[in-house]
Amino acid sequence: PGVARYFHDLLLSMFVASGVHPRISQYAGQIPTLLALVSAGLGVALVPESASRICPDTVALLPVSEKDPSDRVNRVELDIAWSRETQNPLVPAILALIDEEGGDVAIDALGA
Repeated sequence: PGVARYFHDLLLSMFVASGVHPRISQYAGQIPTLLALVSAGLGVALVPESASRICPDTVALLPVSEKDPSDRVNRVELDIAWSRETQNPLVPAILALIDEEGGDVAIDALGA
């Protein structure tokens, strides 16, 4: 909760929505640490899908079912900001990737 309050509260709301009341014995702020704790047999963790890239073979990753009642709160909203004067070719590439993946991209022009 001290490192990532938003995600901590999101996960707790997912548990509550599913009628689950976890007994939390460890807090960790980094995904590799969470996966190591799980690998050591010290419980379970909710991690983003991207954790599959670094997941040890001793840990099984299962998706949260879209039928799970917690799915309605299982949403993360991220914002992206960049300078209008940027010449960085990554900006349009990132926006195209977000659009390609089905993300909602709302571009708001900010005044100077």
